[in-house]
Amino acid sequence: MKKIELNIKGMTCAACSARIERKLSRLNGVINVSVNLPLNKGTVEYDDSKLNLDKIISTINSLGFAALLPENEVKVNPDEKEKKLLHKVIFSAILASPLILGMFLHIFHLDIAKYFMNPFVQFLLATPVQFFAGYTFYKGAYHNLKSGGANMDTLVALGTTAAYIYSVYNMFTGGDLYFETSTMLITLVLLGKYFEARATKKASDAINKLLKLTPKTAKVEKDGYIIIKDIKDILPEEILIIATGDTIPLDGVILNGEGYIDESYITGESIPVTKKPGDQVLAGTINISKSFKMVAKVKEEDTLLSQIIKIVEQAQTSKAPIQKFADKVSAYFVPSVILISIITFISWYLIKSNFYESIMASIAVLVISCPCALGLATPTSIMVASGIGAKNGILFKTSEAMENLGRIDTIIFDKTGTLTKGDLTVLSFKNLSQYTDEELLSCCYFLEKYSSHPIARAITQYSEKFYSGIEVDNVEEIAGVGIRGFYNGQELFIGKIIDKKGIPQEADVGIYINTIMVGYFVISDIIRDESQETIGKLKQLGLKIYMLTGDKKDVAIKIGNEIGIDLDHIYYEVLPTEKAYYVRKIKSNSTLVTMVGDGINDAPALSVADISIAMGSGTDIAIDVADVILMKDDLKMIYNAILLSRKTLLNIKQNLFWAFFYNIIGIPVAALGMLNPIVAGAAMSFSSVSVVTNALRLKHMYYKTIKKQ
Repeated sequence: MKKIELNIKGMTCAACSARIERKLSRLNGVINVSVNLPLNKGTVEYDDSKLNLDKIISTINSLGFAALLPENEVKVNPDEKEKKLLHKVIFSAILASPLILGMFLHIFHLDIAKYFMNPFVQFLLATPVQFFAGYTFYKGAYHNLKSGGANMDTLVALGTTAAYIYSVYNMFTGGDLYFETSTMLITLVLLGKYFEARATKKASDAINKLLKLTPKTAKVEKDGYIIIKDIKDILPEEILIIATGDTIPLDGVILNGEGYIDESYITGESIPVTKKPGDQVLAGTINISKSFKMVAKVKEEDTLLSQIIKIVEQAQTSKAPIQKFADKVSAYFVPSVILISIITFISWYLIKSNFYESIMASIAVLVISCPCALGLATPTSIMVASGIGAKNGILFKTSEAMENLGRIDTIIFDKTGTLTKGDLTVLSFKNLSQYTDEELLSCCYFLEKYSSHPIARAITQYSEKFYSGIEVDNVEEIAGVGIRGFYNGQELFIGKIIDKKGIPQEADVGIYINTIMVGYFVISDIIRDESQETIGKLKQLGLKIYMLTGDKKDVAIKIGNEIGIDLDHIYYEVLPTEKAYYVRKIKSNSTLVTMVGDGINDAPALSVADISIAMGSGTDIAIDVADVILMKDDLKMIYNAILLSRKTLLNIKQNLFWAFFYNIIGIPVAALGMLNPIVAGAAMSFSSVSVVTNALRLKHMYYKTIKKQ
């Protein structure tokens, strides 16, 4: 099974991307295919035992597009492409302007109009526009028609060519000329594509900024000398020199010195973090104070920043469920428009016997139709939203996760480390045995130091000061239950209380020798400062909140009451292995369920939920498990992620509404002869621009809503 990403050149509208998807999906061995129009990228998942990469690329190329692996593509500066498009617009506008001016002068019967209205002058001005500036439309239409398809290029080429040829014919028959119609249509469509390119580039600004975060080179200390190396050539364990103001090139650990690190682009946290020897630093963060030395721990492609970029790109190239309907419409859109245009021409000619009115109405139908708007409606919103998320420490792995998070009706929280800080503390210890406190706690220390569980850490910290050198044999950790070993030939077990009969309610962790309780610990966890506020906000969004915990009933209910979770939504004394069962149970009574955990111990439960959210510090999160990853260990990020998802979903619906509404209204109006082709061309050009512009509003909408909270 393989998954590849391809750069695809030559797509102009949703009909193009839909044709590529439809053609590839028919290949034997293709499992999933997704083509992103604004990014000009496609992702194909396929069975490499049935299909090879060359066949996939040749299939795309046979449709008239150019597919390349990212590493094989010659990089073209987006600004350069934009500049070339602008030059075409200017060239076209300069030649079209006299034709439009002549039309207006003629309306007012001014003598000077005869120079502009001269047929051969108009022909000389219109021809370069038609076949040089408009070459891109002919090229696109030719490749699509050759492979049995049609797209936006087909519509523009048909409409402008009809006006141009009709005008050439009238040059010799003495009829009216409509060169200004064809030239202005090409000019306006090119202008619309220029604005669309600018807006789309702005929509992908976030990923471009992430790509530019790391420097190309770094200062490496070797044999007492400092050399400059390309970061691609730096290996783990090499020592790097980080000066004040430097961007950290690779993930690593501070060797000596200290500094304030700006991690805002990675975690979304605006306040600089103090780092000292032994602390981890991340690629893409900035040292804003003193110089220090660090040891690189990973290669460039394995840094957290590289993983973030991959996740954002994956979200942008994946396809949201809401886009499926638009894709189906796009597949039949252009052929339907051409058919409507032909019917319009025939109907007008049969009714009025006027060739001019018939051809103008037919052209208006062709150029008013805009499959681009349909194709851009969803992916541009996803691009903007994934960028906003990445900048604020919210990573959506797929566009499906981004859409569905906004639709959820239930959230399940793992308590420890999520609703609470996970910093457990031993409040008290009770010895019920003949052993001294020192001897029993020494045994506890020796056992628990082998475990990384939060409870084990709390017991280790508490009992360390009592340790007298005692050793326990055959130590074995039992997941979700406790830890055991043998002391003086007797089995020693610390963990889940076996029999609560006669045991004080306050007891959390039991100490047993040969299954007989000889002591217990009372352990407490600290509720996060933001837990109560966040749960309240989530409830205001209409969400049902559940909590899973391994705590005893009284502790679980106490914490649940403090942060505002209903009693019947609290599940206590839940073993780690049982969490997935409870998630399934809650799912049976809900529409869409989200599970929030630390992304490591909660992996089974996270995988069962419809949408899973992993919280972490940005270095210990389970990227492979979660659908949404929060880079900051802050509960409020969950609310922000849901809010961003809902705003994105609303934005996509707005885009799709206007894209459909525009065509539903525009095509009949054009068919009825109530729309001049030039006006239709302008409207078609700016319909896609308006969709992208509305997507860019998402950033303002999100931050405005967050600011109000």
